[in-house]
Amino acid sequence: MAKFFILYNFAVFLAVGLDKFLAGHSRRRISEASLLIVAALGAAPGLWAGMLLFRHKTRKSLFLAGAVLALATSIAILVMTHGAAL
Repeated sequence: MAKFFILYNFAVFLAVGLDKFLAGHSRRRISEASLLIVAALGAAPGLWAGMLLFRHKTRKSLFLAGAVLALATSIAILVMTHGAAL
C-alpha cells in the first residue's frame, strides 16, 4: 500500500509539472478540478510538492483553498485506512 501511495503522489507531482509546462507553451491544460480531485483522494502531498517546486498555481486563492481541503481529506483518508498503525 505504501508503494501505491508514493507512486500516486509522484504521478500528481508530475501532473502539476506537466500543467506548468503546458501553460508556458500555450497548450491545452490539466483542469484545476482534476488536480484537486486526485489530490483529495490521497495525493495532496504530491500536489503541494509540485505547487511549491514548480511555483504553479500558488497565487490562485480558490485553488489554494481547494488544495488545503484536499490535504485535510488526504489526512482523513490516511487516518481512516491506517489509523491503528499511526
